[in-house]
Amino acid sequence: FILFRQGIIRNVEKNLTEEELLEEIIPLYNSDAKVTDVRRFNRRSTDEHGNVKYIPTGTIQVTFRAQSTPTHVSIFYVRCEVEKYIPKVLQCTNCLRFGHTARLCKGTARCSRCAENHPDDQCPKEVSEQKCVHCNGPHSSRVNFKNPACPEYEKQKKIKNLMVTQNITFYEAKTQLSTNYAATAATNTQISSLATTKPKEILSQNLITPLPSVKSTICAPTTPDMRAPKKRMRQESPKTPAYYESQEYQERMREYQYNPNQFPNGVCLNAKSNDETKVALEFESVDKLTYFICNVIRNSVAGGSNKISPQALSDIIQKELTNTMYNTHNNKNDSFSESDGGF
Repeated sequence: FILFRQGIIRNVEKNLTEEELLEEIIPLYNSDAKVTDVRRFNRRSTDEHGNVKYIPTGTIQVTFRAQSTPTHVSIFYVRCEVEKYIPKVLQCTNCLRFGHTARLCKGTARCSRCAENHPDDQCPKEVSEQKCVHCNGPHSSRVNFKNPACPEYEKQKKIKNLMVTQNITFYEAKTQLSTNYAATAATNTQISSLATTKPKEILSQNLITPLPSVKSTICAPTTPDMRAPKKRMRQESPKTPAYYESQEYQERMREYQYNPNQFPNGVCLNAKSNDETKVALEFESVDKLTYFICNVIRNSVAGGSNKISPQALSDIIQKELTNTMYNTHNNKNDSFSESDGGF
């Protein structure tokens, strides 16, 4: 969990002080970031008399309290770009280790020439007998930043770069770099071993092919192919049970089939009519029959209760049909007149 991030802003007016910049710098596109410190970079210069001066430059270093460095800031309503700041590798001049300075060092003094525990001015060895503390190489332990020869210094630079670009801690960057180095070293070892192997040995290794075990072939579970699209199974219509095709089912269905001879006066009449009421009525159309039944219901039920039982309705229709058939038989008319409300 990183609390502070640092960035670089270039081409800033040199007449602005660090206090003014601290008050006026506003992070953009990151409302959680806050400016905690501003420092202007100075360039070291030596005059002709050997006096050292520090000249202010237009580059400033800004420290933000945030998890990530803002990409832009506003300085006096001017939008400025922020670059990620990669700090330099620090080396202690006392113990010659990286990551701190001599002012905060708690270790013992080491010689940069022979890597033993004594100051440089007390070393009895010659310059040609130099030995590095970090890599045991034939060079001085003090790193020349303009022309570094120690691989440990290059490793420290990569760690700093990973910390800034991936926003991780020093321990995480060091672990990641060590893992990558171990994998690279293992790959290089395999390549070198193949290069030193004789061609006959390589040929014999290719000829001997291990057979797969029966257990792994039979018991190994198959890995489903997740990339293949799943086919949608079509639902089949339910099959007709054998009971519906049996003879028992067919006999039961015959009992519920309509028989026109069972109710000659209509299905709605419960009782069978006698021979006296069997009068053939010939209607010219279905509309006339419908009109007749509607008139019977309207004349019989109008003004009464809206609720009528099926038995009562059956009696009313049977009575009206009997009267109509009786009048028709006496008048010897084969059709009913629509103007009288009948046929």
